[in-house]
Amino acid sequence: MVVGLLGVGAVVVTLVLVVSFAASQSPTVPGPTVGSPPGGGFSVKVSEVEVTSSGDVCGSQGLTASGYDGYVDTAFQVSFVLPGDGSSVPCTVSSVSAVTADFSVSAVVPETVTSDVTPFTVSVTAEAAYAGTLVLAFA
Repeated sequence: MVVGLLGVGAVVVTLVLVVSFAASQSPTVPGPTVGSPPGGGFSVKVSEVEVTSSGDVCGSQGLTASGYDGYVDTAFQVSFVLPGDGSSVPCTVSSVSAVTADFSVSAVVPETVTSDVTPFTVSVTAEAAYAGTLVLAFA
């Protein structure tokens, strides 16, 4: 008898362990990032972005932007400040294209530059693995 062993007035505490089991599920493994090669790592390594412009549109000839690491089929935004050195305003960028093969570009054009410091953003997407300098043409 418990009372006899513990003495009068002893409190008996009963610990109840409740265990719940969740339904067994297969672990979720995330799929690869779009454009990522097997084993991970970047498949696109642009060391620098350079601009060429036969008419030096808005002083863009020779402008550069930092490179980036990314993946195939994933857009990256590259920004420039227009007008470049020695250009006068107003001026207009009518089109942007990729000189480097296997890149597609999009930008809001025509872009009319009316002040001395106008940001201009170009979205670039690599369509294949690439390492090197990306060259864009402004017209």
